[in-house]
Amino acid sequence: MQKAAPSIEAINKELPQTQCQKCGFNGCKPYAEAILNGEPINQCPPGGDQVIKELANLMGQKPIPLNQAHGVFETRKVAVVREEECIGCTKCLPACPVDAILGSAKRMHVVITSECSGCELCVDPCPVDCIEMKLINQEEQPNELGITGNNVDQNLRDHWASRHNKKTTRTARLAKSLFSQKSEHLKHTKKFSREKARAEIQKAIVRARERKEFLKFRAPREPDES
Repeated sequence: MQKAAPSIEAINKELPQTQCQKCGFNGCKPYAEAILNGEPINQCPPGGDQVIKELANLMGQKPIPLNQAHGVFETRKVAVVREEECIGCTKCLPACPVDAILGSAKRMHVVITSECSGCELCVDPCPVDCIEMKLINQEEQPNELGITGNNVDQNLRDHWASRHNKKTTRTARLAKSLFSQKSEHLKHTKKFSREKARAEIQKAIVRARERKEFLKFRAPREPDES
């Protein structure tokens, strides 16, 4: 009996959930969907050989080397903002897939180290190049997240996946709200008429000419003899 294909959720659970897009897809879940549809399992640099082995076992395939066209496996890093250089432009905020950056317009931004997935997506949008990736102490990281035991990696995956899902849901809700407001506004806005616009402009020109003529022939004011 042929083994049933794994679900997208099962494949996604094996991915690191950094949401870095280095695989060529817009996050871990889209890559999981692509794998189910035949995409190679070796396009995840943050996961490295370990994730490739997990995916190979799940998909019933043989492990293959990481495709370095997508990057190389590195020890996990986190983003750090050089505070004295930050101009508070907020461009890094929407780029972060797990909402690990705090900041507002014209105020210094800061990365919450314990929440950062190390995706590097915040680096390029920074116009003053004040964000850098730094190695972290792997021994301290579990304590910062309140994670104990031997299942740190999976807990981190679940944590980042949860934060990413919340941000995606919130962003979609906001976009829907803005679209609804715009639609409502357009519903109550009169349709643009080119002919009407020309007529209004012509009326304005006539009024301007009439006022000019009025001011031209208006009697001069008598000087005050007192």
